[in-house]
Amino acid sequence: MITTDADLLLAILEQQKPLAVRSAERLARFIATDFDPSSDESWATANQLWRGAKLARDVWRSIAPGVYLVNGHKIRTNCDSAPIPGRTHEWSAFPDNYEPGDPVGNGRTEQAAIEDLIEQIEARS
Repeated sequence: MITTDADLLLAILEQQKPLAVRSAERLARFIATDFDPSSDESWATANQLWRGAKLARDVWRSIAPGVYLVNGHKIRTNCDSAPIPGRTHEWSAFPDNYEPGDPVGNGRTEQAAIEDLIEQIEARS
């Protein structure tokens, strides 16, 4: 049951993500099985599949960048990168309904920050 704008956004994201994944899988299958580097036609097909996969990914990301549903937890991410040499935590992840004292995941990548947050949440349970 969709009860808030965030729930609606997550429902839309869940519908759009498979399209991006399927597009990328089609490209990977083509390259693995049918791609001939000496054929202009192969290059044209690969380019077309690449553009389709990139477009599907970009549409999916543009709907709500940084909003994920992981193990039943609504999670938001933020790129905290600043031009600081040696910085190891460029991404942060936090619960959608964050309140002071809630865990915050950090990592070099968005995925690493999400995994760090999930580990913290599971350790509290």
